[in-house]
Amino acid sequence: MYGRVRHYVIILVLASTQFVRSQTTRPSQIQGKDVEVSLPPGWEYNQVLLQRGGPIALTNFRGEYLHGGLLPPKGAEIEITSVPRPIQLADYASSELRGVRQLKLQEIAINGRPTLRVSYVDDVADRISMENVVYYVPQGLRLYKFYMTFGSGDTHQRQLAQTLETIVRQAVLK
Repeated sequence: MYGRVRHYVIILVLASTQFVRSQTTRPSQIQGKDVEVSLPPGWEYNQVLLQRGGPIALTNFRGEYLHGGLLPPKGAEIEITSVPRPIQLADYASSELRGVRQLKLQEIAINGRPTLRVSYVDDVADRISMENVVYYVPQGLRLYKFYMTFGSGDTHQRQLAQTLETIVRQAVLK
């Protein structure tokens, strides 16, 4: 009888551990070395990459890549980083994105800051391409870069682009 009780206690402890783990709250703000952003609902961040000093990397598909590392339908990646501010923003973006298709640059203002919104298509394999939206936001001596990648023709393109714009608008640049 004593062996059975101990067995049930172990199951109860394991079950309660699982419950506690499922009840932990995820952070609503993600702090990078030069930027702080709000984590959108349904998105996760790469904690290991961030702890090692890397960029803020977000995904909305629980890391379930398709064969070959492709993004699943409705899936997107966002990477947020900063570099020293270049003198000519449009020249910098064009140089950085040399060789992509359908490059479009649009100067806009976000929260009173001059911002360059860029979109382009990047071919990753035969008949497989990814669409990208990038916001370049200069402030002080830094250029903040917000990249989003998703599959070409994704039916959720508008929603994904709105998510990225919300992140950019709410970002705290340091």
